[in-house]
Amino acid sequence: GVFKSFLVQQLAFCAACGVPWVGYALQRPLRAHYIQGDVLKGDFKKRHRAMWEGGSWPAELIESNLRLTRLYSFRLDTEERWEELYRTVGKSRAELVILDPLSAFMGGSENNDIAAKYFVDGLDKLRERTGSAVVLVHHRRKPAMFEGRVPEGGGYLEARGSTHLIGW
Repeated sequence: GVFKSFLVQQLAFCAACGVPWVGYALQRPLRAHYIQGDVLKGDFKKRHRAMWEGGSWPAELIESNLRLTRLYSFRLDTEERWEELYRTVGKSRAELVILDPLSAFMGGSENNDIAAKYFVDGLDKLRERTGSAVVLVHHRRKPAMFEGRVPEGGGYLEARGSTHLIGW
């Protein structure tokens, strides 16, 4: 891989501490909630420990501003599931929510415009209800596979995001 999950986990740590992330300064620490959906529990803990030990993070800021949640096999395919996510994020009072990866949370195929719209509408509602910025990690196809094809979700997912970080 290209270390997308590592990159966004580092974003969560940096946001929680209010320190620059890949050269972008933050004005203050943010309450961050990193939600992982496809890593086994033991591996999730190892990744967190490696990130913790790999930096000089202020413990008091990490403890008060960073919430790490593992929601394995948590498909956002019903209103009840979305409500559960809204409650979970609301309890953390997160200003930044990271969902990693799309494939673990999206109900239905990302190639289906209806499923993609339902998912993105749910993300919009998450932003509206919580006031959080939302980061979504998506494992795209390689560029050569796009030739002559419409991107995932008929382009709906890509058209709705405000910023895309793309690594090959």
